[in-house]
Amino acid sequence: WIARLRKTETIKSKAARDKARKLRKKDKTVPLPRPDYLSGKTIANIQGLLSTVLDKEVKAGRLARNPARGVALPETGHKREPVFLTPSEFAVLYQAIPEKWRPLIATIAGTGMRWGEVTALRVENVDLDADIPVIHVVKAWKRQGKGEGYDFGTTKSRAGVRTVSISPELVNVLRPIVEGAPKRRWLFEGPRGGRVKDAWFYEHVWNDARDAADLGGKRPTLHSLRHSHASWLIAQGVPLTVIQRRLGHESIKITSDTYGHLALDAWTQAAAATSRALSQALPEIAS
Repeated sequence: WIARLRKTETIKSKAARDKARKLRKKDKTVPLPRPDYLSGKTIANIQGLLSTVLDKEVKAGRLARNPARGVALPETGHKREPVFLTPSEFAVLYQAIPEKWRPLIATIAGTGMRWGEVTALRVENVDLDADIPVIHVVKAWKRQGKGEGYDFGTTKSRAGVRTVSISPELVNVLRPIVEGAPKRRWLFEGPRGGRVKDAWFYEHVWNDARDAADLGGKRPTLHSLRHSHASWLIAQGVPLTVIQRRLGHESIKITSDTYGHLALDAWTQAAAATSRALSQALPEIAS
């Protein structure tokens, strides 16, 4: 069963490949995207859910043991590497986004919020007139079991509840949406009201814009905007601890493991500090 899960293509991947196949009937030069399979984390979550259910069956006396407990999970087939967009690449992509959806994309890129968080924002969560304009992240949409839809509730972790400062540029983008709007209205609504569904957004907005942008082989996802946001902060010398709180990471280790390799200036500063400390004890090597 776990082996079959490893070969299960994601819904987003299937949709992208089906669309490419249709386009290839008219234009053979259209590339067919590489299939993207369930990640190791997703498989572990699925197996963990099954194991929890079977544990309850054991406690109820309907099973002698839990056959899912202790089953070794296989290595993932391939790990999707984060895609980082430069500011200029994001500008090109942004121009390819339909105007109606640009505020949503600008908010993700300008705050580093997760898709489930940004689509759970209400107008009342945005304070554009504070001394430092902010967005309060308090809720998130979470995917339930396969086919069971989404649940509107708490954020991914306790650290996910946070206040994120926003730039004057993003304030200008959001003000027309916020001013005069009911406080309890969703900040961003789907085409028929309610939640903006990620699968719909990929199919009808994101994939077309990404193809039109022609980013030199880069295939960013919506989550890539979160990665890119972090990389822009690091490039400006923002400490990882600040980035951790801004992204809602529960542990600095998550931030460091994901983005630490981008902090080249910090490496240079560390080497320079070490050089100053050792310069009196260790003679400089002559060239």
